[in-house]
Amino acid sequence: MAKQVGPLFFTGTIDGIIFYKLGDHYYMRSKGDYKSGKQMRKDSTYKHTMQQAARFGGATKLVKEVYYRHLPKAVRKHGLYGKLTGLVNSWLYKGKAIAEVKELLITHCQELAATAS
Repeated sequence: MAKQVGPLFFTGTIDGIIFYKLGDHYYMRSKGDYKSGKQMRKDSTYKHTMQQAARFGGATKLVKEVYYRHLPKAVRKHGLYGKLTGLVNSWLYKGKAIAEVKELLITHCQELAATAS
């Protein structure tokens, strides 16, 4: 990502180069050469990527279930959901069973609730 310099700053796309604003600064980057999602799911080159995406999706579903049922609103805060999702994803990556991960997550959320009280 390169910074835009000069008196004129703009956003948009020109010939495969994307110009955009992030915060108070203007940047530019080249357009990615990604396949469509449908092509990625079928292409054996992306098999590992799709497995990781599926595992992350499963982690998100587990966190959603536990986050809203076992954490009081006072404990929920910006960024916690993402941190819990990363934690669950790492447990799944290590090969733990879904039932075991769910128990670990519930225990972790109960500890968070207890320390917040």
